[in-house]
Amino acid sequence: MTPTRLFALLLLPLAIPAAAVAQSADSYFITVFGSGSNPLRAHRTHTFATFTHVHETPAGPVVANDTISWMPAALRIRSLALRPELGVNLTQEQTFRWIESKGIRTSIWGPFEIKPERYAAYLERKAELESGDVRYRAIGGFTKDAAVSNCGQSFSRAGINGDRFLQPTPFPGEQGTSELVKRAVRAAAAEGRTLVERPELRPAVVTDPHPLTPREPGERISRFRR
Repeated sequence: MTPTRLFALLLLPLAIPAAAVAQSADSYFITVFGSGSNPLRAHRTHTFATFTHVHETPAGPVVANDTISWMPAALRIRSLALRPELGVNLTQEQTFRWIESKGIRTSIWGPFEIKPERYAAYLERKAELESGDVRYRAIGGFTKDAAVSNCGQSFSRAGINGDRFLQPTPFPGEQGTSELVKRAVRAAAAEGRTLVERPELRPAVVTDPHPLTPREPGERISRFRR
């Protein structure tokens, strides 16, 4: 074997991983949902989010979705209760079934692309919620301690707004969720980042057919019947 041929064979294995990496890129997203009645009733509102990992392969993208949808275990929201209660993290499908049972509407923001470490923080928070160490209360935690949480605090404190606000969703339902997303966009801008929205990915995120209204961050949503 000539030296030139040997040198080419030694280089060949180096080229293969580079091509594989190019076809196996990973991207991560958050999609935020807000539900509520019209006119507004706090016990018929909810805020939740789905976190998506898209892994590109030569055979096509592989999509993994995880949802944080923090609710009282009894699935009955007591909007003025002061005592924390047992909570449960619902799947996206279970959440939509609850929404349908209440006859309320749902708005959607995103998906927004996020960093891998932010995605990992959401998965860690999901595991914490499902461990039983966190209690539910509709009015949320009075401090930034994550041991008591309402639906909006459940995931937003893990990343979208960090611990910037005691109440990341200042109002219940769609309007509060809209404000939460607006705050996230502003927080990203303050850090020199742009929260890029990828609405074309919604079919891969929302795997359960359900009527959804796309919204802009900070969009004003009527809380009264019109």
